[in-house]
Amino acid sequence: MMITKNLWLKLGLLLSLSGLIIGYFLYNLQPVDPGGSLKVIKIKEGQGFREIGEILYKAGLIRSQKSFNIYTILIGQAENLRKGVFLLSSASSTGEIARELSRKDARLVTVTLTEGLTVKDMEKKLAYYGVIEEGDLGKISVSDLVGEFPFLNKSNSFEGYLFPDTYEFFISSDPKTVLRKFLTNFEEKALPILDRLSRESFRRKIILASILEKEVLLENDMRIVAGILEKRLKLGMALQVDATILYTKCDLDRDCESRGLTKADFEVKSPYNTYLNVGMPTGPISNPGLNSIVAALSPRNSPYFFYLSNPENKKTIFSVTLDEHNENRFKYLKIY
Repeated sequence: MMITKNLWLKLGLLLSLSGLIIGYFLYNLQPVDPGGSLKVIKIKEGQGFREIGEILYKAGLIRSQKSFNIYTILIGQAENLRKGVFLLSSASSTGEIARELSRKDARLVTVTLTEGLTVKDMEKKLAYYGVIEEGDLGKISVSDLVGEFPFLNKSNSFEGYLFPDTYEFFISSDPKTVLRKFLTNFEEKALPILDRLSRESFRRKIILASILEKEVLLENDMRIVAGILEKRLKLGMALQVDATILYTKCDLDRDCESRGLTKADFEVKSPYNTYLNVGMPTGPISNPGLNSIVAALSPRNSPYFFYLSNPENKKTIFSVTLDEHNENRFKYLKIY
């Protein structure tokens, strides 16, 4: 009788322990955070399910690396997890994440590209989401697409014509297909208000709009600044736009905007240096949205010749005279 009781006791303990282990295992398969945000995960060629589990765990997408490993073995997907770029959420269960990593069909991602980004900025963001590889857009010549999009005529790059908007792209898209999507959107939304201009005026207004996009925040201020820059051009004054200097610097230095400009930057010989050169820069310095394009087409007359942006609230401060402008430079920028 004592032997039977001991056996039942051991069996009960074993079942209880097994239940705890199974319960703990199932708990670890649940979402980390039901309200979690999306994260971009890159799986490289040759990374096995154990390495992938470690990546997911460190990213906060799964509760347990060991549970992930066991789960993928149990469902027969441990050797079927694919390389690539994945948009995953901590609100997904381990099972949902494993299924996403083993999918073979094309996947869409939604990417928002805001006004004022450069082609390189856009390319970097698209690469982050796995749409293209960084450097892909730079391999395509304007001449390859000018037949489809004649408004690109005389352009040396796609800068200024990649219309800012929210897009859906397939992972690992063809770079030309990506460019066509941008240019078609420009053709549909921007071209109707620009199409009446001559080719020279068309390009000039896109350059102006690209400057306004980087220099000014509010639409009404954009129109006033457009008027100031047009007035300087008519008088043969240098535009002296800091954003054009920054554009040259950022072509060489990815962290340029966080470090700002130095005196030496204003002395760099470049067709975009609007302090050394009179007239418009050689091309657009960003990809403008509709507000800045409309402002470039409708500059507002004012008594002002100078402006600067308050770094605290980005409000544009206008000045009539150089003395007043210098006072504002000291007041708002602490520049003597």
